[in-house]
Amino acid sequence: MGGLVIGRRKKTAGAVLLAVFAIGCADETAIMVHVCFEPGVRAELTHVCLIVRGESRSALGHVFPLPAGGSTIDYSVRPGVELSGREEIVLTVQGLADVAGVATPRISRTVRTWFEPGADRDVAVTLEASCLDFPCADPTNTCAEGTCLSVVEAAAPRCPGE
Repeated sequence: MGGLVIGRRKKTAGAVLLAVFAIGCADETAIMVHVCFEPGVRAELTHVCLIVRGESRSALGHVFPLPAGGSTIDYSVRPGVELSGREEIVLTVQGLADVAGVATPRISRTVRTWFEPGADRDVAVTLEASCLDFPCADPTNTCAEGTCLSVVEAAAPRCPGE
């Protein structure tokens, strides 16, 4: 039985908060997702939704409230199953705002990466000010620099300035 574990790491305390998404066999392979915010974006949001899609699994998502302070948030994504080989993963980070008591998407960024047995990865996903309230109608696209573009492989392992 497989599963996926998504957790948030608070940088200030260095502690790991785990949100068990689905429980499965332990595999220590992880993708550390660093959510980066351009100036002005974080103040517009109340929550972050992390959605993970894989070749061998359905899309799974989890909503986290934004903690106070800090310019980045780190999430640990673990496959929860023994991997037999490399598996492509599509990560979507949505920034949500509370609008009349409803968590409403305000910004989104999608990147491709992969799980590989025994190979931890760091992936930075930046929520850009030019993409705030700029949704892409085509689900195979993502907003980058205020334009809808095809989803590409994550290029940066860390947030700018880290």
